[in-house]
Amino acid sequence: MTRIGVVDIGTNSTRLLVVDVEGGLVLARHERRSEVTRLGQGVDASGRLAEEAMERVRGALRPYVVRMDELEAGRRVAVLTSAVRDAENGAGFVAEVRDGFGLEARTLSGEDEARLTFRGATSERPREDDTPLVVIDIGGGSTEMVTGSRGEKWPDPGCWSTACESRWVVAVGTVVGLADGLLP
Repeated sequence: MTRIGVVDIGTNSTRLLVVDVEGGLVLARHERRSEVTRLGQGVDASGRLAEEAMERVRGALRPYVVRMDELEAGRRVAVLTSAVRDAENGAGFVAEVRDGFGLEARTLSGEDEARLTFRGATSERPREDDTPLVVIDIGGGSTEMVTGSRGEKWPDPGCWSTACESRWVVAVGTVVGLADGLLP
């Protein structure tokens, strides 16, 4: 059994999940938190992560790391998504998350984001249930729609996304792009 802390640094929110896993199955959930950090604020207009947005994420990460310490998470992972993929300074922020907070940090491709979303949404379904499913993840900076069954996505065109590099793209506006036009 391994205790894992996972931080999902998205365009709108920064989430923490600490779980015990064995053989690919979640045995126990110890912590689940989410904080609105709006990392993607202004990325569509400037092409860069704003310093104030990165500071909000840093502010969320500090107590998350303390909590992973308290829960003795042996592995600590951070995944970063659309805002970081789109930002000119995204790679530098990934390095800061890795070096400054001691997390195994990486930016997910749109395809990986869609695949992991589908696996997470279907992971607790009985393996013998092969009912076809559609999972839609409406994120702050991208939207993924994945079809599949039994915890595995179907072959092409299994991912239709504003972030996936495939011929199947859902043309939708991003939540952050819309919010930037309405919020101060």
